[in-house]
Amino acid sequence: PGAARPPAASFGASRGFAAAAAAAPRGYYEELGVAKGASAGEIKKAYHRLAKKYHPDANGGDEGAQRRFQEVQKAYECLKDPDKKARYDALGGNASAYEQGSSPGGGGGPFGGAGGPFGAQGGFGFQARGGQVDMEDIMREFFGGGAFRGGGAARSDGATVQVEVDISLREAAKGMRRALNLPEMDAAGRQTGSTRRVEVDIPAGVSSGVRLQMQGYGAPPRAQGGRAGDLLVQVRVRADPVFERDGDDVHVETPVPFSTAALGGSVRVPTLDGDISMKVTPGTQPGAQLRLRSRGMPRLQQGGRGDQFVHLKVEVPRHLSPRARELLEELREELDRPAGARGRRAAAF
Repeated sequence: PGAARPPAASFGASRGFAAAAAAAPRGYYEELGVAKGASAGEIKKAYHRLAKKYHPDANGGDEGAQRRFQEVQKAYECLKDPDKKARYDALGGNASAYEQGSSPGGGGGPFGGAGGPFGAQGGFGFQARGGQVDMEDIMREFFGGGAFRGGGAARSDGATVQVEVDISLREAAKGMRRALNLPEMDAAGRQTGSTRRVEVDIPAGVSSGVRLQMQGYGAPPRAQGGRAGDLLVQVRVRADPVFERDGDDVHVETPVPFSTAALGGSVRVPTLDGDISMKVTPGTQPGAQLRLRSRGMPRLQQGGRGDQFVHLKVEVPRHLSPRARELLEELREELDRPAGARGRRAAAF
């Protein structure tokens, strides 16, 4: 408070967050490569395939891949939600009309965004005051700063500043406070050469594309009587080397020794809360999947947690000692016998 805040355009240009060129976006179904009548499962499958392919961590920071990754996420955020999907279909699949009606400046918007019209996830969100929606906030989202505050006051408000924060999946699971050092600017948009420190509380359960709004932390007022703009913090969650995220659920692959899969036992399984011991039943098959309830990601603005799915990867030994080979040969011979013959041989011993 009281410190100069940079205008969005100048700050964005200095940090590489330049606005995308105004071009008609591809349709959301086309973006995911699915038909309009695709099921929720088909949409999810297409999204995961493309998200893996274009994820920035898998493409060495390639700008083209990053843009495609963001477009894929935008399409999935709409099509996975029945209400948003119905609104999009009602507009004839016109992505431009949908985004203009739900998102000034692109990516979520004042009347949309997962988590409800006043939530942070997937959109800007508005602060409710006294249980009512502040119409000034709505008009500020559409017109870049208090357009209906009466005459010249509308043109006096500071612009919205947007920044991006990169966090790990484990940080997203726990929630965290991140300190940002932002360049100070004067009311004319010139950098003053100093920086200001802003601390952002990132709630547990955030996903890539979530925007957090901090009122009054954007650009300073352009003239007396105006108010400072807002700071929009867009979160990007990095891919994790151990866990694969699927909404609020996580998946992990755990190796199981061949003998443990056959005879039963226990294995150590990583979770977001630390390693645990998990029982393996005798005769477990390769690719078996086990479910750990409430071990997934926290559900943003809903409470509770998703589940963790453990995919068991049975490890067959590559190198055998002479004794191990002899025992396995005996085992194969025994297992190849008909069930009745096995019993008769056992009786003979």
